[in-house]
Amino acid sequence: MSVYAGGSDQALTVGRGSVILGMQSLKPRPTLPAACILPDKPMNHEPVRKSEDLPLQQPVPLKGRALSLLDTVDIAVLQRIQDTFAKAMGFAAVTVDRSGQPVTRDSCFLSVCRMIRSTETGRRRCMQCDAEGGLAARERRGPHVYLCKGGLLDIAAPIIIEEEYLGCILCGQVLPTNEREAFLEGVLERNFLLVLPLDELSQAVVQIPSVPRERIAVPCALLVIWT
Repeated sequence: MSVYAGGSDQALTVGRGSVILGMQSLKPRPTLPAACILPDKPMNHEPVRKSEDLPLQQPVPLKGRALSLLDTVDIAVLQRIQDTFAKAMGFAAVTVDRSGQPVTRDSCFLSVCRMIRSTETGRRRCMQCDAEGGLAARERRGPHVYLCKGGLLDIAAPIIIEEEYLGCILCGQVLPTNEREAFLEGVLERNFLLVLPLDELSQAVVQIPSVPRERIAVPCALLVIWT
């Protein structure tokens, strides 16, 4: 069957069920949960790896393991759809499996998020947060807006095929316009323990885009996936 992205003529073939990305009414409306917890140990800064240098994941034989995104989705086509979506909406995006492990290369990621993920603690923290965001979206059966552990707003949309949750598409890395200053302080505080170069971190943080809260609903409406 196929998956379609709003405004795109590309279709994504899957092995089981039908998956569709399109404009749909959402209920209940996403809400912001409480802040996530900081890591308890600092880690050294490591060189940032560009997403284009990282290979796409390849499927592993099914014997003795659960169905995964790699079994059902053409990752190369999903990558093209994700890249197009991120550029059109002006939001960073990535697709992850149940555990928060990326199955695509990231699209339009911010410098601050690349810096955070360049540390072992930051990368592990982001994967945990991505996994939790996806599970919350699964419970809602639709997009979930939340504050990530790095202090930015993210949106998770579940990928459910024949009632089986396989992962989620994540987008965001933005701040609300009317609360920008408070959120900027929060980003610095949450990532202080990662021992990143303070000047570089500060410069990356001020580059985080701000969007009105009502605009966050736009990518939510495009990230409805069901079978």
